[in-house]
Amino acid sequence: IAVVALAFAVHLPGRGSATPAALAVAIAFPALTLAAGCAGLMLAAPLRIGRGWPVWTLTAALAAQGGLWMEWNAMRLAGAPAGGGGVEAAFAACALLGGLAVSSWRVDGGNGSRHDRLCDGAARVLPLIVVVGAGFAATMQRSLAPSSLAAQLACDAATALVVALAAIRQAMLVRDRDQLADARHRLRDREDELGELNQHLEQRVSDRTREAELRNAELSVAMQQLSMAQRELMRSEKLAGLGALVAGVAEEMSVALGNATMVMSTLEGQLDALGRLHSRAVGGNGQGPAAQRRGDGATGHVQGLDRSHKQLAQWIAQTQRVVDGFRQLAADQSSNQRRHFDLLAMVRELVELTRLSHRRDPIELIVTGEADLMLDSYPGPLGQVLGQLLENAVMHGFANRREGTIDIRVWPSGRDAARITVHDDGAGIPAADLPHVFAPFFTTRLAEGGSGLGLTVCRNMVNSVLGGRIEVTSPSRAGTTVTVTLPRAAPRPSA
Repeated sequence: IAVVALAFAVHLPGRGSATPAALAVAIAFPALTLAAGCAGLMLAAPLRIGRGWPVWTLTAALAAQGGLWMEWNAMRLAGAPAGGGGVEAAFAACALLGGLAVSSWRVDGGNGSRHDRLCDGAARVLPLIVVVGAGFAATMQRSLAPSSLAAQLACDAATALVVALAAIRQAMLVRDRDQLADARHRLRDREDELGELNQHLEQRVSDRTREAELRNAELSVAMQQLSMAQRELMRSEKLAGLGALVAGVAEEMSVALGNATMVMSTLEGQLDALGRLHSRAVGGNGQGPAAQRRGDGATGHVQGLDRSHKQLAQWIAQTQRVVDGFRQLAADQSSNQRRHFDLLAMVRELVELTRLSHRRDPIELIVTGEADLMLDSYPGPLGQVLGQLLENAVMHGFANRREGTIDIRVWPSGRDAARITVHDDGAGIPAADLPHVFAPFFTTRLAEGGSGLGLTVCRNMVNSVLGGRIEVTSPSRAGTTVTVTLPRAAPRPSA
């Protein structure tokens, strides 16, 4: 628009008798070449064109050729001679430069932030340059040379249109700049939110990871506790099965001992008959030396048989008592029946069974106490408690020792209670572990198969079934003492 207005301003004053078609042709040549040069110049800023010479050479050649056309047309309208040698030479030079630039055409972008800032500044200043140039052209057109009304109107209209387009373009630039600033602000906010979300996400992931690790640890502990409980249950079932087995073996041995007792009774009668027969035989044969010697020998054999018979009777009676005790102990271990029993005798039977199971261990078991201490209670659970206490003493107290002593004492506690103490001179319990010995699943021998339920089961049986209490003390370097206090009459279960 500016180039066309410039061409009108230059050519209209000297139009003379030129027809509109001739004037249009005269205006078209400089308008096209100058517009192409201006377009190349204005595209340099948006395209970030660098220092490549072909682009700038072609732009300069087009602009120069447009100016030459403007001058040549003005000369023709003014009636100058057609042969202007200098103008034609300049035309040729511009054409050659343009052809050389086109033959090497390549648009190279600029590099560096400084060039980018320069191009951005040029893009912002271009509308202002156009407005200033339009105003300057209008001023020069009115002041320097008189022109026709048509030229003035054309120049004024072009100037107003250029100013309007420049204002619109500037407004668009301002709007784009505001939008860009707003976009940058939103982008910065999004980046801040994203950073905060990433931070929170990392925190949540860390929290969830710790929570998952905690849950896995709890699950592992629960699985371990379940495995321990299963082993403890299997142990209880094995004990129950062993009790039934001992009861069956004791029953068979009792039958065999009954048969042996019957045979012994028969032997006793036969021995009496043999003694009487021997007495009559000795009295009827006289008192010769040979007969006297034979009688003395037969009497010695009869007396020896009598002594052997009496010893056999004693051993059979003792064996029968042991078998009866084992059978009663097995029955108590496999049931929870309530009955009256002698506490010391029951403890002795249990210790004998423990001594047999640990006969290869150099551990001495000593039982002392007051006899005829009768209890109306549950010997089965009490036997399980004492068996567990003895096993704990052997397993924990003498784990690193070759020999030791376990003292089991039974004595009354007032008129309505009785006490049982199990003392060992073993390693003892560390002071830090002593408050936790009754806690479920607490054990110092987890890697060796300990379940941590033994003393817990003992305390539950003593407190709930037997109605008593259990205490553990372990002075430094003095072994461990477990005291079980029981009422002589266990509490009756509520209906």
